[in-house]
Amino acid sequence: MTPKSLRFRHAVRLSVVLVAGYAILQGLQLERGYWILLTILFVCQPSYSATRSKLVERIIGTVAGLLVGIPLLYFFSDPLSQIVLMVITGVLFFAFRTTQYAIATTFITLLVLLCFNQLGEGYAVILPRLGDTLIGCLLSVTAVRFILPDWQAHRLRGIMSDALETNQQYLAQIIGQYRIGKRDNLAYRIARRNAHNADTELTTAISNMLAEPGRYRSATDESFRFLCLNNAMLSYISALGAHRMQLGDEALHHLVSKAHREIYKNLNCLIESLADNPCSEALEQNTELEKHLESWRDEDNPSLRLVLQQLYLINRMMPELHSLTGKLTSRGLQHSSQ
Repeated sequence: MTPKSLRFRHAVRLSVVLVAGYAILQGLQLERGYWILLTILFVCQPSYSATRSKLVERIIGTVAGLLVGIPLLYFFSDPLSQIVLMVITGVLFFAFRTTQYAIATTFITLLVLLCFNQLGEGYAVILPRLGDTLIGCLLSVTAVRFILPDWQAHRLRGIMSDALETNQQYLAQIIGQYRIGKRDNLAYRIARRNAHNADTELTTAISNMLAEPGRYRSATDESFRFLCLNNAMLSYISALGAHRMQLGDEALHHLVSKAHREIYKNLNCLIESLADNPCSEALEQNTELEKHLESWRDEDNPSLRLVLQQLYLINRMMPELHSLTGKLTSRGLQHSSQ
């Protein structure tokens, strides 16, 4: 129950636009104005990009259904043949309802025409169906754009911060098991799931931002590069997680722990910077650590070689992540907690 919650904002938006649709229904005394409310319910989505996608599919499906329905009503005037078509279109609607919304809308529009034609009103509902659909779509896109809008650029830095933090926790779970041995415990599985979910959310947010109006986009090139680096980091961490084993060599374990502490410190700094809290200490690239990690090239043991290689690759991307974070904050990409 806070304006920062995406669900709360969508609930407010949907409630307001449904009231507006009902007011139009009553004010214009529309006999079948309930189609306005149904269109709003299906089209109005939590994000602008999802709403726009549903809107296009709804209009295309409705228009296609009406255009196909007119000759169907003419050539299949027999009530029995129309009942057969009603069963077919009803089954096809449910078959495509969750996968192809435009096609499903086409079949449900045909079903509506055939049902009303049983009452002798098949042609009479064509214009009301089209008009009510357009009104509902217009109200939906207006609501998602002007009533507590959820522009992705306003929350992107918070999502980036979450992605880095979950990667940090996932890596910590893995490094701990290089001391005690492989354990698929609950904490490890939760950390792994959270890291992948956060990466997916970041991908979705950037994709949605590209579908929004141009003036609401911000730092698209930097955001894409950040996404690529986060995907790469998660891949490296996952490779470490796939080859967890207890390190018997104390010197090697000390090197792994030292590399992890350096990466952990860098990730903390990045998370603070994305939250508009500059790092308290300046971090410099540890060239000596890099030289030690590069020993993976000469390592005979394939498993140990993989561990050092992945840590080396993660450590090498930190300078670019710091540079990108600085650009994102300077370009004015906003931060908002979720």
